[in-house]
Amino acid sequence: MKLDCQMNGISLAALDERILITDIEEEGAPQTLTVCDLPGREGSRFIRRRRTTLTVKIRLVIRERSIPRRRILLEKLARWCTDGYLTLSDRRGQRLGCVCVQGVEGVSVTGWAEEITLIFRAYGLPWWEDAVPKTLTLATGEEGSLRVGGTAETTWAEAEAACLTAVDTLTLTCGDTAMTFTGLAMTPGETLCVTWDREGLQRISIQGDNSRSALGNRTADSADDLLLPIGKTVPLRVEADGQVSVTFRARGRY
Repeated sequence: MKLDCQMNGISLAALDERILITDIEEEGAPQTLTVCDLPGREGSRFIRRRRTTLTVKIRLVIRERSIPRRRILLEKLARWCTDGYLTLSDRRGQRLGCVCVQGVEGVSVTGWAEEITLIFRAYGLPWWEDAVPKTLTLATGEEGSLRVGGTAETTWAEAEAACLTAVDTLTLTCGDTAMTFTGLAMTPGETLCVTWDREGLQRISIQGDNSRSALGNRTADSADDLLLPIGKTVPLRVEADGQVSVTFRARGRY
């Protein structure tokens, strides 16, 4: 199988036939372990295992001896080496949100036989995730369930709550986690969005004619994240003092 990868949907192999990918390597993800002392005796208790980064190395050669034409190909590579979502030919249906930590800077235009190594690393979300999420739409008072696959322990659920009538209070429940919002003052046409970017930063906002942050509307006893255990059927529920249509989205992690 011909090796290929895409950054933000742009194929590396399709940039030019003279660019040949020779190898794609995924480095083992470093992990940190959390433990605590056992009171009154020796030993410790394992609490959790946390992945810290995930690195992908792409090795390639440029089959071009002409210095001017090689320079043009290196410029194409430099534009391709950006931050975003990386997909691989042998990980179909999955993506990795990452940054480019090593591009073509310093690569010689005269080294036509030189192997070039591009390095991409995920920090905030060091997991491959499903490129297409599982979705479920519920109205006020409805319940449903979602199940996503993967090898991680949990994944986030994103939510978009479209307001159909005036809404001031809203509770979104995913399994054992729930977020309650008060003082929203939402009107028909506005949407409460709970999302995460590729660096794992959470954003809670109300989108509409008067877009604004809703982070301050989340109650103190709310969960920090809406979490779904991987490989389990998780119940979801929507409660509000008005009519909303909420679409939940969750991606498997690997």
